[in-house]
Amino acid sequence: MVSKQEVEAAIMGKDDFIKIDYLNRYLKRADSLEMKRFLLLHLAAANENKGLLNDAIRNVSAAGDISITFREKRDLYMKEVGLWIKIGDFMMAEKAFHKSLGYGNEIEKMEMQELYEDTFRAMGKSYFDHGKFRRALEIYERVFSITKVSRRKMEIKEKLLELYEKLGRGREYERLKGVVF
Repeated sequence: MVSKQEVEAAIMGKDDFIKIDYLNRYLKRADSLEMKRFLLLHLAAANENKGLLNDAIRNVSAAGDISITFREKRDLYMKEVGLWIKIGDFMMAEKAFHKSLGYGNEIEKMEMQELYEDTFRAMGKSYFDHGKFRRALEIYERVFSITKVSRRKMEIKEKLLELYEKLGRGREYERLKGVVF
């Protein structure tokens, strides 16, 4: 039986690839769901640090699957959503989002919808700020299609108009300019 303190001591100060190796070894010997979840989340963090997002997603999803409380499941599936958005797979992000919705009540579902939109907007802003206008456009078009609140939709519309103008997409610019909510 391995303890959390033993694992943390073993990986402290190690490079992420070495952490990943150690954590995978410990995962094979883990004897409780709590310990597996702990190891999977540490693995996900190390994978994310190294840019191995598909592995991070797999680990976060597995941790969510073995979590006991609805809150943990919801939070981990929403983390999975953020990672899918980060790699640009919006269909899988949508699937993970719907998976998380299954563990919330009506108020929590509204909060998750808002978080879902905010995750897209944050990623779009990051791309925009770094001059990756095409990626930002892809994200903002997606968030525009899923946003339900008129005030937020107007903010996204303004950002889309700016991006269409920057990218020389006159036809899309004119089409969107005429859209009224």
